Amino acid sequence: MLDCLEEQSLAKNTVVIYSSNQGWYDKRWMYEESRDADSSHYYQYYEYLGYHCVERHYGVRTKRYKLIHFYNREEWELPDMETDPMEMNSVYDDAYSETVTELKAELARLREQYAVPKDERPTGPCIPNERSAPIPQQ
Repeated sequence: MLDCLEEQSLAKNTVVIYSSNQGWYDKRWMYEESRDADSSHYYQYYEYLGYHCVERHYGVRTKRYKLIHFYNREEWELPDMETDPMEMNSVYDDAYSETVTELKAELARLREQYAVPKDERPTGPCIPNERSAPIPQQ
C-alpha cells in the first residue's frame, strides 16, 4: 500500500493508520480478548512464510473457549476465556478433555461445512526480513 501511495505521489499528503479490533497487535493470530461469540466461528491463518512469521493455524471459537490448532507442528491450545480473558494460558492438557472432544468435533464440522482444503504447502523455518521483529529463541 505504501509503495502504491508513493507511485501515485500521494505519500507526502497521506496518513496511514494501522488499526485492529483485537486486543492483540494484529489479525494474523486467533487470539482476541475483546470479541464475544454466541455461536461457533471458524478461523484460519495460512501465510506462514510471510515477513511476519506467524505460524499457520486454524481453530474454532465459542462464547467461552477457543481451540487453536497449529497444524504444521501438531500443537493445540485451549484458552478458557471465562477464567482467562486475556488468553495467557492454555488449558488443553488440563482437565478439559470433554470440552476438547466437543470442540474438535465442531471444528471438523465447520471445516467440512466450508470445504476447507488440506494445506499441503511446504513449511520450514521462517526467516523474517528487515521489516519484522526478530523471532524469539525457544
